[in-house]
Amino acid sequence: MNYVSLQDAAAEIARVVGARLRDVLNSPDAFEINFKGARDLVTEFDVWAEDQIQEFLAKRFPSHKIIGEETAGKLQQSEGENLASIAADSLSWCIDPIDGTTNFVHSIPHVGISIGFLENGDPKAGVVYDPCRDELFAAASGSGATLNSRKIESSENDKLINAVIATGFPYDKSAAWDRCGDVFKAFLKEVRGVRRFGAATLDGCWVACGRFDGFYEFGLSPWDVSASSIIAMEAGSRVTNFDEPAKEDFSVFAGSFLFSSAALYPAMFKVIQQAQWGSTD
Repeated sequence: MNYVSLQDAAAEIARVVGARLRDVLNSPDAFEINFKGARDLVTEFDVWAEDQIQEFLAKRFPSHKIIGEETAGKLQQSEGENLASIAADSLSWCIDPIDGTTNFVHSIPHVGISIGFLENGDPKAGVVYDPCRDELFAAASGSGATLNSRKIESSENDKLINAVIATGFPYDKSAAWDRCGDVFKAFLKEVRGVRRFGAATLDGCWVACGRFDGFYEFGLSPWDVSASSIIAMEAGSRVTNFDEPAKEDFSVFAGSFLFSSAALYPAMFKVIQQAQWGSTD
C-alpha cells in the first residue's frame, strides 16, 4: 500500500477545507451554533467540513470506510458495531473536521483539521492542518513526519523539570474527573509548565515537532488521535494509552493517550501511574 499517496490525498482536501474555515473564523455571527452537550459545541461548518472531506475521500477511495466525528453515531447504528469493530480488518479514514470548535466559535485562532488513515484499525498515514498558521503536519508509515514538507523530530529532553507539556479536559466533568485532576496536579509539581490550548490534534503534532515535550489527555476519541499519532510516532515520539495500570498498549479507540518524546516517556508515564494508582508496577 502506498501510504504517501494517501497522505497526499488527505493534505489536498485539508487545505481546501481549511481555506474556507480561515475565511469565516473571524466572523462568528456568520454561522449557526448548536450544542451536542452542555459545553460541547457544533457549528454548521463542522458539518460542512466533514461533508466535504467525506465526499472527496469517497470519490478517491470508494472501498474505504469513513469514520467522522459528526456522523460516527449514524455509522455505528447502520453497521451494528462499535467503531473499533468497524475499523478492524478494513481500510478506513477517521476525520475531525474542526478540532477546537470552541476556539473556532470564539474566534481564537487555534483549530485543526485532522484526517487519518487506518489499516485494520492502526494509523498508517494522516495530516493535521492548522488553517490559522497555514501549517500542515503530515506523515506516512515508514516515511517520517513533516511540517510544511520539512522533516520534524520530537524533543530530546529527558528531564521533567525542563519540560513544557500539554493537556486537555473532558467536556463531561463527571467522567474520570477525579483521575484527571490528580494527574494534572501531579504534573504541575514536576514540570516547567502545563498548557491547555483546546485542540488535541494540534497538541499531538506539537509534540511531534518538539514544541511540547509531551501531551496527555483523558476522554479522547479516535478522530482526535488517528492522524496525530502516526505523525508523532514517525517523528520519533512515543504514543500509548493509560487506561489500565502499567499497561502501555496503543489503540486509537482507547480513551486516554500519552504522547511524549522518547527520552521523557518513562518519567511521564511514571507520573501518570503514581497519580492514578499509587504504583508504577
